[in-house]
Amino acid sequence: MIKALEAVAEVLTSESRDLKELANKAATTSGIPAERILMNVDLTGIDLSGQRIDYLTDKGADYHAAYLSAEQRAKFQKGERKLRTRLMRRKIRSMRVDMISDFVETFEAQFSPLGDGKRKQILDDQLLKHILLSPLVTDYPSDKPLDERYTQRVLVRLAPFAVKANLEFFKELFRLLGDLQCEIGEIAHSLIMDDYLAKYGDAVGDLIGQLQPNAALDAHWINAKPLKKPLINEAKRKKHKNRVVLLDQFVNRAKQINSHRAIHPSAIEETLDCLSDALDGLRFIETVDFNCTADEAERIALRIVKGDWPASRTRLVLEAEVPPKVRGALFRQIMHQGNVERTLEMLRWLNNNRGAVGALSLEDALSRINSFAALFDFASDVYMDLAANQMNVLRRALDRTAMNSSQRAKVRRLLPEVGET
Repeated sequence: MIKALEAVAEVLTSESRDLKELANKAATTSGIPAERILMNVDLTGIDLSGQRIDYLTDKGADYHAAYLSAEQRAKFQKGERKLRTRLMRRKIRSMRVDMISDFVETFEAQFSPLGDGKRKQILDDQLLKHILLSPLVTDYPSDKPLDERYTQRVLVRLAPFAVKANLEFFKELFRLLGDLQCEIGEIAHSLIMDDYLAKYGDAVGDLIGQLQPNAALDAHWINAKPLKKPLINEAKRKKHKNRVVLLDQFVNRAKQINSHRAIHPSAIEETLDCLSDALDGLRFIETVDFNCTADEAERIALRIVKGDWPASRTRLVLEAEVPPKVRGALFRQIMHQGNVERTLEMLRWLNNNRGAVGALSLEDALSRINSFAALFDFASDVYMDLAANQMNVLRRALDRTAMNSSQRAKVRRLLPEVGET
C-alpha cells in the first residue's frame, strides 16, 4: 500500500506528460506491472494529440473525452472492437468450461462410477473430466467451435461404456454435446448409427434429439430400416398397406426427435424424396415440427406439388396445417407449375375462402392457362364475385384462348364489356 502511494506521488510530481513513461515509473516504484496500471485508464481531458497511442488502444481506456486527432480516435475505436471480441472469446471459453465442470460435478453426485459391461474399465469423474476438458486446453482456445473432431473424440472414448445400464448417463452426455453446439461429422454420425444404435436400439432417437439439428443424422434416423419392396406379384395387394406403414414409421421417428427439438429442414426434404405418394408427404410435414427458411420452404413445397395427385385434392393441399412459409410456397408452386386444373381449383378456393382473387395474382395465374374450356368453366363459377378490373383480366384471358367467333361470342355473353347489352 505504501509503495502504491509512493508511485502516485511520483507520478503527480513528474514533469513528464508521456503516459507510457509515467506508467513505467509507477510500475518500478509499486511493483505493479505497467500493463495493469494502464488497463481501463480514464483519459478524460488529457491531450494526446501528436503522441503515440498504440500501447493504449487495446487497454479498455475511456478515451471519448480525451483530446485526439481523427486518426487517433479511429485507432481507439478499432482497439475497442478488438477488446470486445477478446473478452467475448474468453467468456465463451469460460462458459464451456463451466458447463462441462457442472456436468462432471452432477455426474459425481448422481452416478456411481460406470462400468463398461466387461468389468475392464471404470468411468469415474476424473476420467470423464479428462475426456471432456483436456481438449479445450490443447486444441480449442477462445471461441473456436467444438468441431467434429471433439465430438468424435468424446464418443469414441466413451463408447465402451455405452451399455443399457448407462442409458440415462448418455442422454445427459448427448444433451451436453447439444448445449455446447458440438458439430457432428461423418465419423461421429457413423458411431451413433452403428455402435450406439447396436447398444441402445430405438433409444438412439432420443440421443439424437439432444444434439443440434443435423441434416444427415436426422434424415438417417427418420429413414432408417426402410421397408423392403414387395415382390412384383404382391405389389398391388400390399402397396397401400406398405405405404401407410412406411409413413407411420417416418412420422414416429420424427416425433421422437420432436420430443426434444425441431427436425433439420434438409432432413424433411430427404424424407419427402423417400415417400412415393406426395399426399403422404403432405401428411408428414403436417405432423412433424421443423423450422425452415424461405428457400427451404420452396424446395419442400416443390416436392409436394410435383407429385401425382388429382386436381380435386388441391383444396386439401391449400388447407394443410403446415408452417406459414411452406403454405405460401405451396400457392406459388401450384401457380408456377402450370397445371390447368390445379391452378383453377386454387383460384376457386381463393375466391371462396378469401374473397375475390386479386387482379394481379389472377392475371399471373391465368397467363399460364391455355385451355378455353377450362377457363370458361372457371369464369362461369366465379364471375359474380369479381370486381370490374378482375373481370377485365378474365375477359382478356378468355379472348386469348378463344379459337373462333363462337367462343368469343360466349365470352361476350358471360362477361359483356361496359356499354354492351
